[in-house]
Amino acid sequence: MLGHNKKIPRAVIVDLDGTLLHREPAHFQVKGKSGSTYLSKKSAELLFAISRITPLVIATGRNALSVEKLTEQIDEISFLGFILENGFVVRELLKNDKQIEAKWCSILELIPDWEPLPGYENCLGLIPPQKMSKPKEYIQKLLKTTGEKGYVWSEHRKIFIYPQSPDKTIGLSSLNVFPFIALGDEINDTQLLSMSSYPVTLQDSCKQIQAIVQKKKGYCSMLSSHLATEDMLAWALSKLQQNTK
Repeated sequence: MLGHNKKIPRAVIVDLDGTLLHREPAHFQVKGKSGSTYLSKKSAELLFAISRITPLVIATGRNALSVEKLTEQIDEISFLGFILENGFVVRELLKNDKQIEAKWCSILELIPDWEPLPGYENCLGLIPPQKMSKPKEYIQKLLKTTGEKGYVWSEHRKIFIYPQSPDKTIGLSSLNVFPFIALGDEINDTQLLSMSSYPVTLQDSCKQIQAIVQKKKGYCSMLSSHLATEDMLAWALSKLQQNTK
């Protein structure tokens, strides 16, 4: 079903942090707990051009509340759907009024000095106390002690507890987007780019991702930050235009 490079892509799936969004200031600002990230105006224009040809899907570790901070600024761009929380939430629309799942409340009661991150539905996002040196290991031991099931993921100073190992492809079947172009840069994009017929990354991505893209004869931009994003999106747009001629 996958890997047939001659087939016309049915969607373009894009990661956010490190792929579309960067720390260097640009036209669109997305504020978060650990600072702001940005999307360039040129990248938004390319996303709009892509959306006129084929559906766009955002696949990210962020939750609906966080992603909406971006999409409300680029509301002329339509998205087929959103793969959120590293694959554990799939939505057509971003509006979210759900609370943290009850299964995580017992963990929260044991760590009252940790700050829970708002807006997550199927995982628990946390900011550990400032002076804690090994927060990931602490949470792993806590899960083992309590017998709770969960996969602990660290990202900068944030800690996440997922139902199982993160995999952005979990919700792909419900979107019916095979074959697809995928843009990603980190280890949590591994399965997504492995399943993509047209994987795309940038030179600053992790080595494992670069190896996948190289093996599948995808595209790796030799640029960085916003210039790399614009280059990757331009490549994806060109591929789509070739297939529609």
